[in-house]
Amino acid sequence: MRPSHSSLLIVSLCVSTQLASQGIPSSVPVGNILLRDSIVYIGTYSAGLLRSTDLGATWSLCSEGVPTSSIWSFAVKDSIIFVGTEQGVYRSTDNGQSWNPSNAGLTDLNIYGLWAKDSIVVAGTWAGIFRSTDRGATWNNVTGEMSVQARQAMTFVSFGDTVFAGTDGGVFRSFDCGATWSLLTSGISASWTPGLGAWGSVIYATRGAGIAVSSNLGTTWQQKDFPSEYSTYGTYSVAASANHLFAGTGGYGVMVSTDTGATWSLSSNGLTNMMMLALAAGDSVAFAGTNAGLFRSDDNGASWSRVILGTGLGKVQAFLSLGSTIYAGTEGGVFRSSGDSAWLPVNDGLSNTDAEALAAI
Repeated sequence: MRPSHSSLLIVSLCVSTQLASQGIPSSVPVGNILLRDSIVYIGTYSAGLLRSTDLGATWSLCSEGVPTSSIWSFAVKDSIIFVGTEQGVYRSTDNGQSWNPSNAGLTDLNIYGLWAKDSIVVAGTWAGIFRSTDRGATWNNVTGEMSVQARQAMTFVSFGDTVFAGTDGGVFRSFDCGATWSLLTSGISASWTPGLGAWGSVIYATRGAGIAVSSNLGTTWQQKDFPSEYSTYGTYSVAASANHLFAGTGGYGVMVSTDTGATWSLSSNGLTNMMMLALAAGDSVAFAGTNAGLFRSDDNGASWSRVILGTGLGKVQAFLSLGSTIYAGTEGGVFRSSGDSAWLPVNDGLSNTDAEALAAI
């Protein structure tokens, strides 16, 4: 006889298991996030490029066919997706169903950053910046004088045809969709810049233990430092929404400002990893990519919860059905689904989250 919903759930815990992984482990490093309305893309360092069409409730792999699961960067233009890897650029023209290499003219296949608009694609590498005017079919090196100040271009952000590049030698600006570049120096140092963000007419650049802010397309900048007690770790990522500015640190988690960086507060409740590799923010939701998984906030960073990737179950060791509710026992705890394909953790009270067996009485 099938147990009712009021049945007592019994969890058997173990120390280790050798069962094969099912689904995508939720602890994969997430280095890139793109948020567009309800669609989210994340680039992971060991599980490929993942896409969600329901703000992270469910996920699908959309880089099958790319010969590496380490996605360093990506850009999306309608149904065309570009991914950057340690093996070069791969392009899909059918929304990730099939992939082909797009490396003609690239002299460095380590692709740290990508940006795309219309037929133009810009790639950041260890050898500088490459540009394509034919959707990645061919590339030309457009680093120019940038090579004097910087070698590695890691991130891009844009306002129309004006593109900004974050490099190991500062922030560079292009007024012509990446054809030519100049270093920005007024109020901002020529130093390592792994993260750029923008909202409205304001651009943000990671800078030491804080953020540099410009409201005039990078002509001048103002430094917005964190409080002194949060000055040990540098800033790796930045994102902004209408009323909130998020800064991802290398050891504290997320700092949040509601006044464009004039004041900051630590907002890391719920985060289990404090290395913030990537951030994305919308009107009602924010995502944080860490060295050990993806996290989501629905209250402007006041609290965070781990996002379950794929099936979200990692190494599944047991299933139990109670009516229309399904429980899964995994190495990462017990998860519950009520038939809506979303898995939620139910681990309160468990001192050991390695669930080997499930039973109900």
